Amino acid sequence: MPRNHDTKLAYILAFAAILVAANWFAIAQTAPLLTLSASPELPIAGDTIKITAEPTNFTATSTNFTWFKNDERLTAASGLGKNTLLVATDPDGAELIRIRLEVNPGKGFASGTEALNIYTLAPPSPGNDIIGGIASDFTLEASNQSPDVGEAVSAEVITFAFDKNAANYQWYINGALDRAQSGRGRFRISLAAPAEGAAKTVRVDVTAPGGETRSKSVIVQTASAPFYWWADTTTPYWYKGKALPSIGGLVTVMALPNVRGPAQLSYQWQINDSIASQVSGAGRQTYSFRLAVPVEEKIGVRMRDLAGAFDKTVSLGVGPVDPIAGIYELRPLRGIAYEALLREFSASSGEPHEFIAVPFFFPRTASLIYRWNLNGKEIIGEPPDPWRFILTSSPNTPAVDGLSIITEDAAQRSRRASAAATIRLR
Repeated sequence: MPRNHDTKLAYILAFAAILVAANWFAIAQTAPLLTLSASPELPIAGDTIKITAEPTNFTATSTNFTWFKNDERLTAASGLGKNTLLVATDPDGAELIRIRLEVNPGKGFASGTEALNIYTLAPPSPGNDIIGGIASDFTLEASNQSPDVGEAVSAEVITFAFDKNAANYQWYINGALDRAQSGRGRFRISLAAPAEGAAKTVRVDVTAPGGETRSKSVIVQTASAPFYWWADTTTPYWYKGKALPSIGGLVTVMALPNVRGPAQLSYQWQINDSIASQVSGAGRQTYSFRLAVPVEEKIGVRMRDLAGAFDKTVSLGVGPVDPIAGIYELRPLRGIAYEALLREFSASSGEPHEFIAVPFFFPRTASLIYRWNLNGKEIIGEPPDPWRFILTSSPNTPAVDGLSIITEDAAQRSRRASAAATIRLR
């Protein structure tokens, strides 16, 4: 009885060892790795699609491939080493094709499954020219849709759908064919802007290399936008020129586009190519700023309407000048002799002669100091007018005097100007 018991125990242990070995073998099997790809990737109805299985960790020639289309086994296409499949599509319409592949690489590998869904596009038709549209799509862009009068403008076909140099172009300006600028590879046209307020319609008929022809147009309408600026700096009342800006002076720039309703436009201001968003917006035609550094500032503005028909950018440079001062004679009956800056003065001795200092281009808000000098000696102007000086002399005492003035900003002494004149008394 003990011997039979030992025999049964031996059988049990042997059977358990077989089960463990089988389980280990199953665990040790490698999962097959592969990718499925379709060519073409965007098939059209009626195309034949090639499906390829690319093994990553096993060999195709020793692997059994079983193909399924829409859950139907394709026996003829399946078998050892058959890692490609040709699929015919319905030529009459779009469809969804479900491909499934079962692989069995053999010893050391587990079986595996991979799936792929393929969508076909509807065939081209007169009412559904999807592919033709994609293959011939383009945009037409003008270098400037709101140019100045006589400005040179170009229009160009922009596309990534076809080879521009291989396409044919027919250009029209206001409906008239421009034969000189039409032809194969002529994807750009040049024209002169029309008169103020007038427009030109540029149209192009493009025949792509595939034979599809499409047309687009763009309107070029002349609209000037004068750009004005002025500086809030000191000038005398008789000065007929422009007040020029100096360091610290306030400058105002104004755009006056020659369009209907300029207050309805959007204005995007820029200073030195950086957008000044705090002063930009609808109807904001002016921009004021102070010159802070001794270099030219570039001021620009982009003007647009909501419809996109008007889009224009203008710019100018505004740089500071040094303030200047001048000495002028002040005559009792006539007033200021402003015809010329005084450099030489000749008169009889024994009479009072009055002179004034006139500042140009200082910031209007500056508090100015006037420092007179006569023959190297600093003198005070006539109270309460520090800018006025009266020269007195005795009769019959000829003299040559040097008179000068320094005018400076009390808050910024480096902001100054000077002038000098020679006084000859007989």
